[in-house]
This record gives sequence, C-alpha cells and structure tokens, in this order.
Amino acid sequence: MKSWNDLSLLQKAIIGLALTIGAAFLPEIALLVNWGGMEIAFAMILASLSPFIHWLMTRLNRLRGTMLLAVNAFTQSASARPRVYILQSMFVGTAFVMTGSAFAITFMLPGMLFNSILV
Repeated sequence: MKSWNDLSLLQKAIIGLALTIGAAFLPEIALLVNWGGMEIAFAMILASLSPFIHWLMTRLNRLRGTMLLAVNAFTQSASARPRVYILQSMFVGTAFVMTGSAFAITFMLPGMLFNSILV
C-alpha cells in the first residue's frame, strides 16, 4: 500500500472527499484521523459501509430472482406460444370488427381461458 505522500493529487482529493462525506455521518472519523492516520480512517469508512453494501446486494439478488421468475413465467405461459397468440388475435379482431368498440378487447378472455385445451 502506498503512503500518503506517494499518492497523486487526484487520489488525495478522492480520499479527502470520502473522509469529508464520511465525517458527516461518522463523527469518530476525526478522532481516527488524529490517532491512526488517513489509512485507518478510510478503512473505517469502508467497514461502516459493509452493512449497506450487504443490504444492497440482497435487494439486487432478490430483484434479479424476481425478474428471472417473471421471464420464466412468461416464456412458459401459453400466451408466448405463436398458435395461442394467433388464436387470441383472431378473437379480438373478430370482436372488434363485429362490434366496433374497445369493449371487444374483453372478448380475448375465452381464448385465454381455453388456450390449454386448444394447444
């Protein structure tokens, strides 16, 4: 690990900014800078962020699992199969042509109810 004097100006600025933001939430950072130096204070900031990182990773994994479940449910459903989609489209088109109203979209319900029998 490099010492403080070996860091570039950009690296010093990033660490200084992180310490300044961390001091707003963790007042003990000032004490750690005085006693242990910049390295210990920066390590304390990273250690204090680990519960948040764990919480965020848990939420992202749950979101990923939910998205995979939704994609899998859609690909396994009968609506994703071409024959069923064509049948439902024919039902809706026929109802719309015969009635001329947007209420014809509900005519899609028989195709969705009986698609397991037809496929």
